[in-house]
Amino acid sequence: MIPELYHAHLSEKLTPSNYLLTILLIQVVQSIKEVTLESIATKLGMPIKFESRRKKIQRFLSEDEWSLDNIWLPLIGWIKGNVKQNKVVYLAIDKNEMAIK
Repeated sequence: MIPELYHAHLSEKLTPSNYLLTILLIQVVQSIKEVTLESIATKLGMPIKFESRRKKIQRFLSEDEWSLDNIWLPLIGWIKGNVKQNKVVYLAIDKNEMAIK
């Protein structure tokens, strides 16, 4: 699962339906080995057709809510402000943009 900090941050930044979909996607991604739109759509427990689930995930991940300014920079700022001085923090950031086709 994800830490409480992320729950609070994401529930504040995302709409309620997108927040719930985010939690579902995180659970699915943690349980599968191959992370593709098709494998996530297959495992996502939603009562809609496969193609509709795949398109919903694709649209969801392309939304402006996931922008660097909206989600990630405030989170990094919070971490920076709440970590005690002289503590080591490991932050992994992928330099590649995620392309969804």
